[in-house]
Amino acid sequence: YLNNVKPLIEKQLLTGISHITGGGIIGNTSRIMPKDCGLEINWNTWESLPIFKLIKETGNISDEEMRKAFNLGIGMILIARPENAERIITDCQSDSPLIIGKVV
Repeated sequence: YLNNVKPLIEKQLLTGISHITGGGIIGNTSRIMPKDCGLEINWNTWESLPIFKLIKETGNISDEEMRKAFNLGIGMILIARPENAERIITDCQSDSPLIIGKVV
């Protein structure tokens, strides 16, 4: 992610970065959030990879548990002020940057 994120850091457009590994989106990103803040994720923003559907169905795993355990195809979360969102999307070198939620 370095080539995608480094220019955004240099331009001071980000307030936080979360690499999504084991522990899911909420678990990993909550670690960098102030205690009085939370995340509101729109889980329908992206289509999950087919492997996650297979795991869910084969293991009879709930959506809640899947969200706790896996990244569901989102490898990195960039946190920014709302006024920087469009510039980040424009400047990001990633193939498909998405706004998937907000800090509340």
